[in-house]
Amino acid sequence: MDSGTLDPAYGPQPGKPMGAAAEQLHFDDRFPYGTDAHGNPLTEVSWNERYVDSADSMQFAPNGGAVIGTRVQYTDVDAFLRDFGDLKLDRLGELDGGYMGAGGGTFSERALPLGQRLQEQLHELSLTGKPLPAGWRIEISLIADAYGRPGGGYKLSCEQTLTHQI
Repeated sequence: MDSGTLDPAYGPQPGKPMGAAAEQLHFDDRFPYGTDAHGNPLTEVSWNERYVDSADSMQFAPNGGAVIGTRVQYTDVDAFLRDFGDLKLDRLGELDGGYMGAGGGTFSERALPLGQRLQEQLHELSLTGKPLPAGWRIEISLIADAYGRPGGGYKLSCEQTLTHQI
């Protein structure tokens, strides 16, 4: 893959102060671009080579950021709570995103993209035990390494399933 350059607005912007939420999640400012598999720091250039395509678009983590074989889906909140208990859930940034942290986890364990370093908001959430709307599901998975971060935490998503054929 030919690489491009990520718009600096979406990068870690090391000159700017870290956001309060990233600080709560223990973002390691010593390695703003993360590290490789051997723990060597990535530079802006090496990060772009790995995660930005020739059209200057960030390449999102494959498999929705999940370790292959770890995605577990539920259509019943009670079944999820039975299997996982009342996990601590949180959402970094705006509430309208697709993923939540499940059970805690640091910035690195969540394998978050660079721009998340500037986030100020970390919302604590919980499942109410109310039934999911028809056609909705909860998915929990182990987070894969991505964006120079090792992963290893858990993420949860709640989404509507496709209910008709095209």
